[in-house]
Amino acid sequence: MVLTLTLVLGLMQVGLAQTPVAIDSGLISGSMTEEGIRVFKGIPFAAPTEGLNRWRPPQPVEPWSGVRACDTYGAACPQSDILARRYKITLPPMSEDCLTLDVYAPTPSNQPYPVMVWIHGGGFATGHSSSYNGQHLARLGVVVVCINYRLGVFGFLPHALLTEESEPHSSGNYGLLDQIAALQWVQRNIAALGGDPGNVTIFGQSSGGTAVCTLMTSPLAQGLFHRAIAQSNGAYDILPDLATAEGHGKQLFVAMQTDQEIDPLTAMRNEPWQAIMKGTQTARVRYSVIQDGWCVPVQPIEVFKRGEQINVPLLIGSNANESDEEFTVAARFFAREHSKLNPHTYRYCFSLGSDQGHAIHAAEIDYVFNAIVRREGSIFAPLDRQLAQTISRLWVQFASTGTPNSSGQGLWPAYNAQTDPYLDFGATVSMKNQFRSQLCDEIEKKTTPN
Repeated sequence: MVLTLTLVLGLMQVGLAQTPVAIDSGLISGSMTEEGIRVFKGIPFAAPTEGLNRWRPPQPVEPWSGVRACDTYGAACPQSDILARRYKITLPPMSEDCLTLDVYAPTPSNQPYPVMVWIHGGGFATGHSSSYNGQHLARLGVVVVCINYRLGVFGFLPHALLTEESEPHSSGNYGLLDQIAALQWVQRNIAALGGDPGNVTIFGQSSGGTAVCTLMTSPLAQGLFHRAIAQSNGAYDILPDLATAEGHGKQLFVAMQTDQEIDPLTAMRNEPWQAIMKGTQTARVRYSVIQDGWCVPVQPIEVFKRGEQINVPLLIGSNANESDEEFTVAARFFAREHSKLNPHTYRYCFSLGSDQGHAIHAAEIDYVFNAIVRREGSIFAPLDRQLAQTISRLWVQFASTGTPNSSGQGLWPAYNAQTDPYLDFGATVSMKNQFRSQLCDEIEKKTTPN
């Protein structure tokens, strides 16, 4: 009897996974995990970006006929091989047809689930959604969306000719525009996958956290999300303005000797992406987010100081063994300034193993995704699983309600500039105050514009 029931449930799950779901570009099917989480991989949210679409805002997807099987991760956006060389991370094959996303969704219910949209890190130059498994978070009652976006020279090249042809008279920040397009896709389609388009949390780490804070200052992102989580963000930096950045873009054209062509843009758009990557190495320029006057009209730190950022609950923090000059100061700055606008602002510090130097950049990600299986050999193994369950549940609670505290529980007080409270994720989880505040004061005096 038990075996028969298990078989029936299994067949029902397979049937549910294979039942086509209608989104605005066509029908899709996915797969299902043993725990009953529906997984849809490689869903295109924008058109391929080669040729005429290279260095343009994301264009609409060409609708397809029939059922598209979304059971394989989409292509990785063109990038260097540093993840494979340094970290042994295997990515899918690279292509400019890379604007896809992955969805992890619980079994449909009568009530839509909160949505969490993950923006991966990698210095705006590397990374892919396949490195992040959203199924464990989905088991806690959220729909998880992991997005891809253009990187490096393809995602952030500014140039005077690109600015001239652009309707808003701007260039660069194509990767941010991709993220916005993905959030627009969520608004149009996530209800079909069981999610609530009125309860969307953006969360990201490193450059993904920088993107979170930057999107909070972009008028183009208004209304597309309702909560924000920034893990080890670096948006505290002063961004180059458009005119300065256009000069950096010109260096690539010169390095590739296309600046003397009759139509330099067409020449560059006709180049294979591999040649563009090589030219970037020759030019020795790193392309990233800029103050372009459109997507990012004002310096993000200035927007936060004015209190003009998008007013949503914010959870923000850093890791104990990261650079204080970049991540610790940024976490405190954005927590302090945003708390003046929204009382639902919370700060954390991930410190597990910090006395041995293990609370390094990105160390918290496996705990957020409750995917610590690859950390089973960790010297903290007895604590890992418990802490991962704690952190992932707090993240989901925040995404669901705008506060990490359950009803009637006040474990994590809202941020207060006078006491500088933060929740410390160490061998124990406890409230503390004034994390390296004197050092942060000294750094901030030197680095924050008047």
